[in-house]
Amino acid sequence: MNLHLELAKYEIEQDLLAKAVQQLKKCLDIDYSITMKQVQVEVTEDDDPANFQRPQDKIIKFLMQKLSLKTNLYGGDPDNA
Repeated sequence: MNLHLELAKYEIEQDLLAKAVQQLKKCLDIDYSITMKQVQVEVTEDDDPANFQRPQDKIIKFLMQKLSLKTNLYGGDPDNA
């Protein structure tokens, strides 16, 4: 998962947006979640347990949103950019 994340960051730097989106989708497809017993933080009722089981999803989703904004700026799909 970390390999795909680093590749996506590199491809964003190189302005290869379509390849970066593919790498980020691969990151989200990989199951790296941990069990609730392994979570070191106490989860309250207001918290979403998924945020603690898959902590890097915040970073991945932020990068996906950033790519979405960039491709919308160029006026199209990242595959066409």
